[in-house]
Amino acid sequence: MYFSKDVYKHKECIEIDVTKKCYVAEICSQISDNEDKRTTRPISTTTNSIRSDDRDCDTENTCIGICGAVAALLSIILILTISLITIYVRNEQKRKRRNKGEKEENCPLLPVADDDMRGVRKCIELPGLSALKKSAEFFHFNRFVTELSTEINREDKLQDLKNLALGVEVTHKESLHSAEDFLKFLVLSHSLHKNLVYLQVLFIRVNAINLTTLCMKFGENHRLLYLELKQTSKGDEYIIHHFEAFGDADLDSLRNAVCTMLETDEQRIRIQSM
Repeated sequence: MYFSKDVYKHKECIEIDVTKKCYVAEICSQISDNEDKRTTRPISTTTNSIRSDDRDCDTENTCIGICGAVAALLSIILILTISLITIYVRNEQKRKRRNKGEKEENCPLLPVADDDMRGVRKCIELPGLSALKKSAEFFHFNRFVTELSTEINREDKLQDLKNLALGVEVTHKESLHSAEDFLKFLVLSHSLHKNLVYLQVLFIRVNAINLTTLCMKFGENHRLLYLELKQTSKGDEYIIHHFEAFGDADLDSLRNAVCTMLETDEQRIRIQSM
């Protein structure tokens, strides 16, 4: 045994036997120092085992690190999945509550639910609703008919209108005693609540311009089919106003009928869509 700094004192430890390709000291000690070899082998084995243990330890640490990373990744995925499911469930609950609220608003009148139908809400028909809607449609028109009746009586045009509208139908002449009865008859026969053109043609023929103007204003305000009279230097012109998408064939037939009843030139009658 010696210190490394004293290796120059033991040259045999660093001299190499070229023939045997080893240190000279190793050859000398191979025969005499068998015990040293035996003690040296366990040391080498111990060193190898220590290195092997170090490698096993490194491998184990690497495996532990990989397992930890995989576990952390799985935990993150699990947390995100649970969060998304929770958000989806909450949104579905909100949507159902919102839809339920809208249904309840659309069904203000509801019967008492049975035990088997608990939670199910049904709408029932409002009593008299259809009749009420129809009355509302005719509410303004009925007042308009009353106003026209008053004007017809004031201008004393009832008999002229009856002779012009009813012709030889004597039965109808005798049954329609008042102006209001006459107008109600025309409402049923010519749908005056939607089309005022025929009534205005009658007023023009009996020279009741004031009644024609009343019909024009009412038709414009309530978007009905009506006739506008324009008095120009070249003569009277007539404009048929409509607010619906009627067919061209029907509108041409209407123009021809008005032209015939007014006994005027067809070019003086125009049709205008509003």
